[in-house]
Amino acid sequence: PYLIRDLRALPGGDTLQGTAAMDLLERWGRNAFDSTTTGLRWRGGPLLDASVGVDAGSASALTWRGGAGAWLEADAGKRWSFHLDGQAWNENWSDYLDTLVDAQQVSLGEGYAYGDDEARSHYDWNGWASFVPDDAFVLTVGRGKHFFGEGHRSFFLSDNAGSYPFLRINTEFWKIKYVNLFTVMDDIRGAGGTPS
Repeated sequence: PYLIRDLRALPGGDTLQGTAAMDLLERWGRNAFDSTTTGLRWRGGPLLDASVGVDAGSASALTWRGGAGAWLEADAGKRWSFHLDGQAWNENWSDYLDTLVDAQQVSLGEGYAYGDDEARSHYDWNGWASFVPDDAFVLTVGRGKHFFGEGHRSFFLSDNAGSYPFLRINTEFWKIKYVNLFTVMDDIRGAGGTPS
């Protein structure tokens, strides 16, 4: 998770819209979710995912993915921020991926895969709480994924891992940014779709 102050310092800041794309959403968010008395500001919305494809070399040529979920963020003053998102999918993979999912009982990058049918279900959720004690430190605890960099030059800790619990301490001084990342990662391959 990035802080807005970090994003605004990047070149090309004109791509960061200061207002919502639709005036209605801007008014709805500002009027319904800002509280000047408590200093709490929050925003949220639905998450939808749908795709259809064709696997030309397989017996069942149609592949598809459908998912739904929601996200919610809150800022409590200038020092605390919170995030929570979750999404569930039902998916029919192409043959080469279905073989892997069937053997490992894991949906790549999204955790346990449930079911023995042609399509399998899986879900993922992420959440974090962040505290900014001063200009030099940011403390974040939560569950999610991490990468460093932008776009194709990013350094992933693992692009096929599911979300994991973490404690992150960002320290920034002069021209140095130092990240301490403490995580707990589990190998869930072959778990049969159950966390035990």
